[in-house]
Amino acid sequence: DNIRQIAGEVSGRVVLAARADFGDHIARAAAADLFLDSFTYNAHTTAVDALWGGVPVVTLPGPVINSRLAAGALGALGPGSETLVRTAAEYQELALRLASHPRALARLREW
Repeated sequence: DNIRQIAGEVSGRVVLAARADFGDHIARAAAADLFLDSFTYNAHTTAVDALWGGVPVVTLPGPVINSRLAAGALGALGPGSETLVRTAAEYQELALRLASHPRALARLREW
């Protein structure tokens, strides 16, 4: 219930969905414009699912393995270091730039 209340505050930007089989899950993930990875503990499988769906993943790797997994996935499945940043300021700058420039975002989706 808490997540539904919070999601209501950003209605139209957050989609809560029921469980789905893998193919439908990946197709549904493709509906996102951009995946913003968390800093201290990366998304792991969720980031890979986003990449399989063609969704660019912005990530900031950290000092331990749990904070570097999305960076590894980018190297294997995504546009490499293009959406990998080194500082929180770069993370914010890239996320805002991609969110405000649909052509740049579309180019990343074509890899």
